[in-house]
Amino acid sequence: MNFYQTVKLVEYLARRTSGRPVETPGSGEDPELEPVRFQSHASLGFSPSDMSRIDLKPVDNGLPVMRVDFLGLAGVRGPLPLFYTQLIRDRVRLGDTGLRDFIDMLNHRLVSLLWRLKQKHRPTLHTGPTHEHDFSRYLMALSGLYTDTAQEAFNHYPDNYDPEGDDHLLLSQDLIGYAGLFWAHDRSMRGLERILEHQFGFHVHGLQCQGHWIYLEPEARTALSTTMGHNALGVTAIAGRRVWDAQAGFRLDIGPLDWDVFVDFLPIGRRWDALLKLVRYYTRNAFSFTFRLAVDPGQVHRRRPGLSTQPAGPRLGWTSWLTTRPLRSKEARAGAVVTVTGRSHPLGEQGPAAGDAGDATQMADGA
Repeated sequence: MNFYQTVKLVEYLARRTSGRPVETPGSGEDPELEPVRFQSHASLGFSPSDMSRIDLKPVDNGLPVMRVDFLGLAGVRGPLPLFYTQLIRDRVRLGDTGLRDFIDMLNHRLVSLLWRLKQKHRPTLHTGPTHEHDFSRYLMALSGLYTDTAQEAFNHYPDNYDPEGDDHLLLSQDLIGYAGLFWAHDRSMRGLERILEHQFGFHVHGLQCQGHWIYLEPEARTALSTTMGHNALGVTAIAGRRVWDAQAGFRLDIGPLDWDVFVDFLPIGRRWDALLKLVRYYTRNAFSFTFRLAVDPGQVHRRRPGLSTQPAGPRLGWTSWLTTRPLRSKEARAGAVVTVTGRSHPLGEQGPAAGDAGDATQMADGA
């Protein structure tokens, strides 16, 4: 059995079953917080394995004991003369373990340093929270997640934060696996699709070059009575109060979704904030975008105000649709769709509802 993998498993078990704080061997000031005690086998022979004994439940109810054969002060591989090895063995045979215990106190420190050295350069041996490892901090720095902007955007813990109950929160350490995509200077639509699909578990299809009207500020509109009225024909003059930008943003078609998931990702849902922050951060907040959320057709049922079986009931503008006739089979297969604007264009406004979480267009037949 490999020594490093064994120590990793012992430390992993200690963190989850001991009910007390656990520090990696050799890293803290209190040895009682370590998950295992290392000993070296003082032998005159050459062992074929890294370890000769593992005692997970010592008689004295102390820490688990691991006896190694590849490193120690005594033994055929140690720096001490073989006389000390023979002396240790003779004293142990007579029931005196004082010399062996003293040597093992030093051996524990040596083996702990070796473990820390290996663990530092092998991220897979880390048993604590992923974001606490040095490699995680390196990846976060390379991908821009270690900046003040990213920390402020993602790492807002509520006062009663629960890692298991508040799994809808999106934290910067949750994005470490996407460091390669965030690090790229040119961020693609395919990269955004992959991040959203992996992070949230739904199907995403992105449509680029989605144009919209950009409303001009009053001082940027053409005026004939002033010298600075943007009125040079063919240069700065614009007829009207708005211009069409054919590549102002993009659209993300999400779904079809189960009903509960659909509600979670609406602006009234608990995961809307995480979705919005992630898209804004990936796109560097430079584009307008909309989400087109589609419900699984099999979960679109007739609902009446006050008679719904859903806990919150139908919500006007979000989870309710008006139809003048029963849906035909083709329309029913399309499901229900809600389109939500995520952000307005950075160069101007789109009108009164631009960028508003309440800006939604719904279609019962998905047309």
